Amino acid sequence: MLRPLTILRLSLFSFILSMCLPLAAANKNIVIDDIKFSINTDTKVAQVKGRVTEATKKWKLVVPSTLLTDWGTIKVTSIGADSFYYDEYLTSVTLSDYTETIGSNAFLGCHNLTSVSLGSKLTIVGYRAFSNSGLKEVTFPASLQIIRQEAFYHSSALKRVIFESGSKKLESIGKSAFAQTGLTSVTLPGCVKEIGERAFWCCESMESVTLLGGNGKTVVGEDAFSNNDLLSTLNLGNPGIETIMDGAFCGNCLEKVILPASVRTIGVGAFWSNNIQFLKISEGVTTIGERAFSDQISKGSDGMAAIDIPASVKSIGKEAFTFSGRNLQEVICRAAVPPSAPEQAFDSNTLTSTPLSVVIPSVEAYRSAPTWKDFNVIKGIGQPIPTDIVETESDEENKETRWMDLHGVEIPHSPTLPGLYIRISGGVTEKIYIPTHLSR
Repeated sequence: MLRPLTILRLSLFSFILSMCLPLAAANKNIVIDDIKFSINTDTKVAQVKGRVTEATKKWKLVVPSTLLTDWGTIKVTSIGADSFYYDEYLTSVTLSDYTETIGSNAFLGCHNLTSVSLGSKLTIVGYRAFSNSGLKEVTFPASLQIIRQEAFYHSSALKRVIFESGSKKLESIGKSAFAQTGLTSVTLPGCVKEIGERAFWCCESMESVTLLGGNGKTVVGEDAFSNNDLLSTLNLGNPGIETIMDGAFCGNCLEKVILPASVRTIGVGAFWSNNIQFLKISEGVTTIGERAFSDQISKGSDGMAAIDIPASVKSIGKEAFTFSGRNLQEVICRAAVPPSAPEQAFDSNTLTSTPLSVVIPSVEAYRSAPTWKDFNVIKGIGQPIPTDIVETESDEENKETRWMDLHGVEIPHSPTLPGLYIRISGGVTEKIYIPTHLSR
């Protein structure tokens, strides 16, 4: 006779087994045109699992929208992990409008895969899904939500990515997602909240980056756009960018940087080693990290002509502006209270000849503050330097052009050095930036 405890254990085992059997029975495998599908007969969806026989010649994958089976009409909604990895003969992929996810390593190492159509409902591109493939161009549907880590990593033939207009769901671009690709430019939709570490790292042909306007708290990750030797144009039009992490744009050839007002933190070495000649840090930034804008003359340029620090800045890191410019003509700091800054904040710049301009009531405070007192000339400024064309009271008929420096001292001829100047002509006053290549 079985003991009560034994009976209880057997009953429990039978219950667990009865719960598992229906789940196992729900998954069925079928093969259509040499492609294996895994079907969930309960939910009526299928996943592509790969080829049954190994390819021996070039072929194209066209994923059907539905399958007609013994269990009814089944929607094909995903590409399984490792489905076609290192298939040397696969040349193109066309997904259906029901395909929502592409699994990890699905097309990893498909060197002859040169084109892909992603359908209209894709939401997730998985880890290394197209890494080390031969893709040349990819258009992402507006439905896309996530591009996972290393999704297109080391796909050197990839020259262009397009995000369809109306993209409002893409939140995350993973670590190294497009690193070491052949991209020449990229325009990201404003809905992106996170651009991962090294997402666009070492793209040797990258020349321009644009982040469209958004309203989220976007984080640009560490080294996200670093070491792109040709990257000279940066448009941070996204008013939702809040944090620029360490090294985010370092090691490029940026000449002009305008930070949106939403930025609060600029990380360590964020723009280290570029060719920045014009820098505008918008009101709102509170922290400028160590070496954030250092070494702007490391690649042969003359560096920045002026540094304009907004009133919101509270702290400036070590060597933040070291080697910023050979012809640095002015440092402007609009903060009423001198921001904390170590001795090395402006190292290797000519502070003995570069004037520091601050708000008039704070002149004495800067003259006694650590680091700031090292400027030989500290002047008070009343109103901000004009940033747009404004009407003057001068005679409208007087078309003679006059040039002045940022303190209103007239220059007897057109500027011969790069930098910021004030030009008065035809009754209007403009702040003009003269880049290096125009001054020689």
